[in-house]
Amino acid sequence: MGQVAKLCDMMCVSYGKAADVCFSGGSDGNVFVWQGTTLQKTVKAHDGPVFAMHSLDKGFVTGGKGGVVGLWDDQFERCLKTYQIKRSSQAPGTAGLLVQESPSVRAIVLGHGKILVGTHSGEVMEIDKAGPMTILAQVSDKEISLRVLT
Repeated sequence: MGQVAKLCDMMCVSYGKAADVCFSGGSDGNVFVWQGTTLQKTVKAHDGPVFAMHSLDKGFVTGGKGGVVGLWDDQFERCLKTYQIKRSSQAPGTAGLLVQESPSVRAIVLGHGKILVGTHSGEVMEIDKAGPMTILAQVSDKEISLRVLT
């Protein structure tokens, strides 16, 4: 890592538009920007580990331990918008309720104006880029079953 950053565990990885530029999410909350095998810079993205990252044509979407989803430009120079996963952000009339406030984001993808998020506590959520969140499915530890919400 040279003089750019301290060593930490990498939790996720994604390629950018250029084939030789790679981005990794660290356990320290930073996104690491790599050119080939050389670390170019780090960007503070989340307060806790960056567990999930997805590359887009015009940027990135990331998810962290603190239940925050971030939309970024294509070089991780600017965070365009953040979404906090919490009960008060759920769309009116949503069938399910979050198991815990601000669950850790473990999987993320964006497409067609919607962000799909998988959480550590077993929810699959849809976040509209305008803000409202809807729980699509929940896994219950007690029942070990999947409940699809409509």
